[in-house]
Amino acid sequence: MALFLKAAAGILLTVILLAQLRQKELSVLLSMAVCAMACCGALRLLEPVVELLEELEQLSGLNEPFLELLLKSAGIGLTAEVSASICADGGNGALAKVLRLLGTAAILCLSVPMLRTLMDFIQEMVGTS
Repeated sequence: MALFLKAAAGILLTVILLAQLRQKELSVLLSMAVCAMACCGALRLLEPVVELLEELEQLSGLNEPFLELLLKSAGIGLTAEVSASICADGGNGALAKVLRLLGTAAILCLSVPMLRTLMDFIQEMVGTS
């Protein structure tokens, strides 16, 4: 939690500093640098989650492709949301909505093999092939 609080404080200080800056180019560079640092902090915050998922994989005998699918889906969702927020803040709400739609479509596309496996499992249990 300390990492989150430090990052949030740094971002709020950056917002205050950006409000005072008159040079647009410098503001954009500073904003991009702080966003990159915040993304690195988010990755560090997610390390325990990845470790927990790996432990669950070992305990449950969950196939590695399913765990990989979960992580990819989460990554796509987070990337789409951050990208859409940047577009929206830049004044392009239409592109933001399209990015969210693309992220959802990509996650659904990734889910097809898992849904096929689930469908095969259900058919096997019911006894129809």
